[in-house]
Amino acid sequence: KLTIRAITFKDGYASMGGGIFIWGSKSKVDLELCIFTNCYAYDGDNGGGAIYVANHPGITVSIKGTSFSNNYALSGADIYKS
Repeated sequence: KLTIRAITFKDGYASMGGGIFIWGSKSKVDLELCIFTNCYAYDGDNGGGAIYVANHPGITVSIKGTSFSNNYALSGADIYKS
């Protein structure tokens, strides 16, 4: 299990998941008190300006007290799950 707490993701740029890309079966990720701002995903077929979550069995993502602003992607400006 990965816990990310009180981290700012700013001006991220990637094909998918401009802030964070979560991949792998049975992955467990907790995001607490984070900030995602001005993150950009440029892949036209996918998205997740701030967060991309792959469609793998058993992935669990928990988001608490986290803010999103000015993120961009064609699909899921803030969060995209494939």
